[in-house]
Amino acid sequence: MFHYMTVANMNHDIIHNLLPKIPKVELVVAIPRDGILAGILVSLYRNIPFCTIDEFCNGKISLPGIKHRKAKDFNTSLNNILVIDDMCATGRGMKDAKERLAALNYRVNYIFAVVYAFKAEEKMSLGMIDAYAKEISSPLHYEWTFGDNVFLSKYIMDIDGILCDDCPREDDDDGERYLNFLRNAKLKLRPVEVGTLITWRDEKYREQTEEWLNRHDIKFNKLVMADRSKWANAIQFKADYYKNNSGKIFLESSSHIARKINDLVGKPVIGLDTNELFDKEN
Repeated sequence: MFHYMTVANMNHDIIHNLLPKIPKVELVVAIPRDGILAGILVSLYRNIPFCTIDEFCNGKISLPGIKHRKAKDFNTSLNNILVIDDMCATGRGMKDAKERLAALNYRVNYIFAVVYAFKAEEKMSLGMIDAYAKEISSPLHYEWTFGDNVFLSKYIMDIDGILCDDCPREDDDDGERYLNFLRNAKLKLRPVEVGTLITWRDEKYREQTEEWLNRHDIKFNKLVMADRSKWANAIQFKADYYKNNSGKIFLESSSHIARKINDLVGKPVIGLDTNELFDKEN
């Protein structure tokens, strides 16, 4: 069973499963980049200062907004410090953080926490972490890693609605207005390297599509475009490709289409417009 963690899931798990396990702390130190999202949320909910581990090691703490600059909670001595990351898989990230902080030789108490952990109790018993919100298992994907997930090479990703906006209906004229859209579509997500990009755009627009992708430095192993004379609609086209190729997860812009693809193929599909995972096996 494929698991999908959204930013909303993280927020919920921090409030209800992590914060009750965190004692009083005067500062949140986040491990970049993904841990910054978790760290900011804890900082906001506890009303305490925040910084990254790089800033902390250089003696800097992020200046709060104007209304907090004279508040007691933002001007206090540091005795207990929360060090946080979004997840702990191998433990390498936490090990690196502990080594960096130990070299500072500060007389403070560190609490090491993550929102999600693989084999969580084992990591607790080994002293890798002091607290976690939820134990997780593979296969799993995080919404906040759409751009740099280590398994992106195994993903199939839609273009319109994900990397850029969908073409406005009034511009979808299969003529000059559509060409203008292809050339000037506004960038949304920019993943580092995707295994397969797939689109219902007609094959005749490959040159314009590749030019736009290259201009935005979006790397991919394969670009699959439609020969619309062979397919009744985008659902059948995308489902056929997904069924007959080794992609592990399909990221589709439309949840309506995502549900239909999952029904036809029985492999996991994420619909980004409503941020739903469809994973009903055939």
